[in-house]
Amino acid sequence: MMPIKRIKVAFAGDAGVGKSSIIMKYLGVKDISQIKKTRGVSIENAKYSGIELIIWDFSGQEHFRDIIVPFLNGSNIVVLVFDLSEAKTLYNLVTKWSNYVLDLLGPKIPTVIVGNKKDIKSLNDDFIEENLKELKTKLNVVSYIETSALLNNGIDSLFENLFEIAQTIDV
Repeated sequence: MMPIKRIKVAFAGDAGVGKSSIIMKYLGVKDISQIKKTRGVSIENAKYSGIELIIWDFSGQEHFRDIIVPFLNGSNIVVLVFDLSEAKTLYNLVTKWSNYVLDLLGPKIPTVIVGNKKDIKSLNDDFIEENLKELKTKLNVVSYIETSALLNNGIDSLFENLFEIAQTIDV
């Protein structure tokens, strides 16, 4: 029997962008309206084909930032999430969250950018593309995926992508 490959995946981004909703929807929670905001860090697991993703869901609230940022250490993949209806959340990926990733993990860590809340998307594609270009100059952005946790749209694609990236990582 082959050993299970364990990959630490860090989900980070501002409070309220839907990090927990994305994770819980993938794990089978049907009604995400009952999901509470993460306080500090929540850890979940997802397994597929000999790979276990150990998913660290970080609170995006400012007052938890100093406590949680050190927990990014040791991550094998980073998922940065923003709200497709809120420009500030994308701006904060570029100006804050990407810097935490760089400072703690360096520029080579595989990074997936997720625009969530596709069902209420109001940001135009040009604005998103400009910000993605800036993120790509700083980080090793391997993919960009738009999701709607509410409608369960793009969630499976995101996790399929994470498992594919995990296959390429030596641990």
